Amino acid sequence: MNASGKYSAHLLRRITPIFVLCFALSGCGEEGIGGDDPGELEIHPAAVTFSDVNVGSSAIDTITLTNTGESDITLSELSLGEDSSRPGTHEVFELLNPWDDRLSLDPDEFYTLEIEYAPVAAEEHDALLSFRTNISEMTEVDIEVSAPTPAPELLAEETVVFDRTPVGSQEWRLTEIQNIGYSDLEIEDIFLSGGDENHFDISFPADISEADASEVSDGSVVAPESYDTDTHQEVVAADESMWVRVHFEAPDDDFKWTELIIETNVPQHRVAVSANSDAACLEYVGDYIDFGRASINNTSQQTVTLQNCSGLSETVITDMAIGYLDEEGEFEEDEDVRFAINEDTLPPEFADGGVEPLEPDGNMSFLMTYTPLDAVDDEAVLSVSSTDDASPLLVDIVGNGVDLECPIAKAEARIAETGMWDEHSVFGVPLDEIEFDGRQSYDPDEPDVEVVYEWSLTDQPLNSTAQLQNPESAQPSLTADIAGRYVVELVVYDGAGLATCDPAQIIIEIEPQAAIHVELTWEVPAAQDGTGVDLDLHYLHPNGNWSEEPWGVYWANPNPTTEWNDGSEISLDIDDRTGQEPENINHDRPDANYDYSVGVYYFSDQPGYGATDARVRIFFHDALILEKQQRLHTAGGGAGPEATTGDFWYVADIGVSPPNTPDINELQIIDELLEDAGFPGN
Repeated sequence: MNASGKYSAHLLRRITPIFVLCFALSGCGEEGIGGDDPGELEIHPAAVTFSDVNVGSSAIDTITLTNTGESDITLSELSLGEDSSRPGTHEVFELLNPWDDRLSLDPDEFYTLEIEYAPVAAEEHDALLSFRTNISEMTEVDIEVSAPTPAPELLAEETVVFDRTPVGSQEWRLTEIQNIGYSDLEIEDIFLSGGDENHFDISFPADISEADASEVSDGSVVAPESYDTDTHQEVVAADESMWVRVHFEAPDDDFKWTELIIETNVPQHRVAVSANSDAACLEYVGDYIDFGRASINNTSQQTVTLQNCSGLSETVITDMAIGYLDEEGEFEEDEDVRFAINEDTLPPEFADGGVEPLEPDGNMSFLMTYTPLDAVDDEAVLSVSSTDDASPLLVDIVGNGVDLECPIAKAEARIAETGMWDEHSVFGVPLDEIEFDGRQSYDPDEPDVEVVYEWSLTDQPLNSTAQLQNPESAQPSLTADIAGRYVVELVVYDGAGLATCDPAQIIIEIEPQAAIHVELTWEVPAAQDGTGVDLDLHYLHPNGNWSEEPWGVYWANPNPTTEWNDGSEISLDIDDRTGQEPENINHDRPDANYDYSVGVYYFSDQPGYGATDARVRIFFHDALILEKQQRLHTAGGGAGPEATTGDFWYVADIGVSPPNTPDINELQIIDELLEDAGFPGN
């Protein structure tokens, strides 16, 4: 109800009190108007702040005054003007429904003031709404009215992804830069930086209609080249946008990346640009399948490895066949070729007509056979169908039949210096050195002539960087860097260049022995070997802080067993500084009263490769209980409290059970990436 006794539309608002200015008139020693009963004035809200209003537009906000007491209240001398204590101009505010001279509010009656804000410039504005009351202890009331400086706000995609791009072809993607703020977004520069930027390019469409933009946003419609310029626009007004076209030319099937940098009058925005990463991708590890010289009427074998060349997406193998290419280059299956797939070596479900999914960066190995019937050169093609857009994958196969007996490959292996040799399998722990011996191999045609050795590592755990040392000698070695299965194969050649028909194969099973075993490996998408990128594995006792002695286990504090003094044994066994080796931490006899934490810090990136994919595996009493992957972008440097920059990945907390229940463990997966923040708590 207003002063005239009638309700108006602006009075019918729901009131949610923020605070109440209560004054008991009789309790103050003075008699208020309307008698001895106390009068109380409630003001909602206590201050008015306008936000998100474009220059040239307007907005209305309200202040509701309510008499919540039992006596009448009189309000007078209403004004909206300058606030001398604040610098902003006040002329952009207007009081739409002031009372004429004075306003009387009965108990439970309210009045709603409406204030309009219409900015004409992108700057701060301030005013003061004032009036007087007949309440003795609040004769003057001041309410702040303000509007902060309107600001631009940039909205753009976080990623631009080119799926599988055929070698030699060109594709493009459009990405939109929007200003969802309330003043001009000033574009200072837009450019590509880092990684494989030489394989990418950008241009700027000068005029794309809304209809065209909706069609070309996924690259499905090629816009005319006349739309594009080499110069970006300098200003994007509020509620407006601009487009950037990112081009990519594929030199090969490998993952490529760069960053699109957008520099404006708001914080810098980075868009991750990648190609051949998110889409399924399948490749043969090698140039072609070469059986070399093979004995007529004998069957030779070769290990074939197919690799998922996507680091992020699963690739599913759906079919394989052997045949030839016709004159038009189309594949035709042929069962009469001399080459065959050894189906006994395929995954069981795939051999039975199913499919074989390969995890990102995963592989599948199997044996192929060659049985020459004549002294001729044989050729064929292996066709592999998959979810790769470039399917089928076609791999050439060659072999040459000769009228000689195959040399015999014999191999054995052992854990270094243990003395126990085995022709089939070896069991060890991470960092064990495996010794191999092939000196029992021979050539039946010329037993006194030494054969030529060719050892190969045909299978190893994902992200293992292990390599055979001296693979062309009779006695090579291998350091098993992480837990998992390794397969080493020996092929020998006689003096005529004839290869073993049946390669010798040894399987190495590596399992950790510590109660808790943590492994860190990483891949650098922008580099083949990642040299110069250093990630650090960290392990934390709850008594301390990350990267600080004695409770933080890391490169500077690798073995604090004595300092912990709790009956456990703890050690960092590898600290990699070159990007060539994994890191691991072993913890035996952990205390059941504590939870231990695992983290990864991006320490340094000397070449400036940027994005690095870290993988952590945690084993508990030989069982793999966690495998997680995280992409880190920014290197920091330093350790302890001074390491306030660089990405940190808080992976998990591990709790162990009492010794009498060794098979029970507790694992809390944190999986939190702290971007460019250094160590938690520092």
